[in-house]
Amino acid sequence: MHGAINGFSRWLIWLEVGPTNNNPGVITKFYLDAMKQVGGLPGKVGSDDGTENSMAAAVHTSIRLSHSDEDVGLGCFLTGRSTANQRIEASWSRLAKDAPGWWINFFKDLHDLFLFIDSDPVHVDCLQFCFVPFLRNELYQVAELWNQHRISSSKFRNSSGPWG
Repeated sequence: MHGAINGFSRWLIWLEVGPTNNNPGVITKFYLDAMKQVGGLPGKVGSDDGTENSMAAAVHTSIRLSHSDEDVGLGCFLTGRSTANQRIEASWSRLAKDAPGWWINFFKDLHDLFLFIDSDPVHVDCLQFCFVPFLRNELYQVAELWNQHRISSSKFRNSSGPWG
C-alpha cells in the first residue's frame, strides 16, 4: 500500500495498492494518476527518502521547472525520515484500525498458517490476482469517506479539493 496526503488540508490524495510498494515506477504512476485526477500538482512534495520515491521526485522536480514561483527547483521535493511525515504516518495508523486493517490481519494470518508463502512467486501472484481489486476498492472508499468529513482543528481544510 502507498498513500499521499496534503499536509495542510489533510486531504488524502491517494491510497493505492499495487504489485509492490518499493518500485519507483509504480509509485510514480500513482503520483501521475493522482495529479491527472486532481487536475494539477502541488508546489512542494515531502516524502521519506526511500528509493521508491526517487522517480516521483525527479518527475515532480522536472514538471515544476516550467513554473515561475518560489517552489521551483530542487526545493520542490523534500525528503526526510518517515517520522517527519506525521500526517501520512497518522493516517496509516488509523487505516490499520479500519476495514483495510482487517485485510492486513487476514494476510498475516494466511502467512502464519503457512497458507501463503511470500517467497513463492506463484503464491504472491495468486494473492494479488484474487485480492488486490477488493483491497483497492476498500482503500478508495476509505479515502472518499475521509475526504468528506470535516476536520475541525484545521483551518486549511474545506471541501473544495485536495489543495485546500
